Amino acid sequence: MYSDNDEKVKIKIPSPECYFFNLKGKQLIQIEPRIKGKAGFYTTLYFRSMSEEKIHCRLILQKGKAKKEIAHIQKMGFNSSFIRNLDIGKKEKIILSFTGEGIVAFSVPIIYSKNESKEKNYIFMIGADTLRADYVGKNINGNSLTPNIDLFKKNSADFTNAYSQSSWTLPAFMSLFTSLYEFNHGVTRGASLDQEKPFLVRELSKKFLTFSYNGGAFVGKKYGFSRGFDLYTSLASLIRSGSGKIMFDTAIKLIERTEFPDLFLFLHTYQLHSPYAPDLEFLYKINSEPELLKFGGYHAKKKYKRVDENKVRAFREVYQAEILEFDHYFGEFIRKLKAMGLYNSSMIIFMSDHGEEFYEHKAWTHGHSLYNELIKIPLIIKFPHNEYKGVEISEDVGIIDIFPTILEACEVKFNSKSVDGESLLPLLNGKKLNRKTLYSSLSTGWMIDAIPPKFSIISKDSKLIFNYPFISEKLPFFNEDSRPPQIDRIEFFDIRKDKSEKDNIINQKEMPNIFRPRIEELRMAINKALATKKRGKIILSKEELEKLRALGYIN
Repeated sequence: MYSDNDEKVKIKIPSPECYFFNLKGKQLIQIEPRIKGKAGFYTTLYFRSMSEEKIHCRLILQKGKAKKEIAHIQKMGFNSSFIRNLDIGKKEKIILSFTGEGIVAFSVPIIYSKNESKEKNYIFMIGADTLRADYVGKNINGNSLTPNIDLFKKNSADFTNAYSQSSWTLPAFMSLFTSLYEFNHGVTRGASLDQEKPFLVRELSKKFLTFSYNGGAFVGKKYGFSRGFDLYTSLASLIRSGSGKIMFDTAIKLIERTEFPDLFLFLHTYQLHSPYAPDLEFLYKINSEPELLKFGGYHAKKKYKRVDENKVRAFREVYQAEILEFDHYFGEFIRKLKAMGLYNSSMIIFMSDHGEEFYEHKAWTHGHSLYNELIKIPLIIKFPHNEYKGVEISEDVGIIDIFPTILEACEVKFNSKSVDGESLLPLLNGKKLNRKTLYSSLSTGWMIDAIPPKFSIISKDSKLIFNYPFISEKLPFFNEDSRPPQIDRIEFFDIRKDKSEKDNIINQKEMPNIFRPRIEELRMAINKALATKKRGKIILSKEELEKLRALGYIN
């Protein structure tokens, strides 16, 4: 409840991030700022008049009875960021005043100090959903698919053996933010993150303003992804083709208008996710006479559909064109940061959550296996002032290691014993990580119930995949021409010699001693997680269901 001398105002709060009320007459919102002097005011404001009269919105500084109007909006409707510069005096309060009849909603106002002499401290985390690691820098027709990412890599630390902890969006990104393995965070399609689990944005928010523009769906608020964020905005426009440009343009507008001193900005787009529909300018650079102009992907029932090699090549081409297009937008974003004088002092993390399969192991898209086309991801980190420029790290690292690295680099304390990941700064300084093995899994966070659990263990050049068997009663889920292939219960690969993971040497080579106890440990952990798996339901709105349908998750 907020109040002033004139009236008391009750506000319905549908979520921790938003205030909402029906406006009838006049309502005043009083904010007591903790800071004084030059400051910025930020909120995302929406209102719509339900009468023939405009709604009046005023931003006021008030001390006693003295009032100073900072801004006045009078419109029938408004839906945008509302940003103003303030000079807050001693004992002054901030008042948001609304007059009229209609609906009003606004995000929790953010008031931040403005110190123009202080170097801005920005962290950009860019999540390119569905980007395969081996397609970064891939040579197509004599040219790299990712010339701008390649250039960015030269000023950064490049982790050439980075792995996701799962092979689809929801559990992978949750492992990023919690620094927990999939079977330890337990987030599923039907259950959000438990409150007692770590979510490391909360720690970062003690020192930074925390914002996100993302594609929602399986990185939506309902799963717990908004925790610790000052503003977590899921945009439907970040699902369609070309959404990389929208994402980066939205970020630049925020930076230009706010001048935040310390900001963590998580940017996520589904541009590279099926359905693929690249701009023809980029597709023609891949093939001047393409067989396909777009590809909708295969939904779950057609996960293992057999097609001829010409179709496979055509599908790959539209995906490659999406990457080429996204790389173009990424390059524009980096050039704008440089023009704004922000690039040098910023920390920029470029990563993906998983890759994409084009029938290398007789399946399509992702979320069904743990081969490297799905779990090996790009991870490139540019540190402020080009520290660690050009450093290449070949040790195995995980998506779980990214946030501990950010927190240590920013000198933000957190309970390192509560997470599975480790900071990568020791590696960058010539030391070793504590762990000897790295895990990925498909277990509690199933994308498709008909696909059984599996886990992988990686140690140096060796990789083991343990496959739980398909359940015969669930096989009719798949179309008749899309039945799963036969796979061995245990697969063991020398991934240095056999990069495509086609030669299972489990019966040819002695398994290193480190693997056997890990197999039993993981089986016990996953079986325990499955036994206690929540069967609750997350209720999705019509808009959220449409997002999943657009991404091919719903038939």
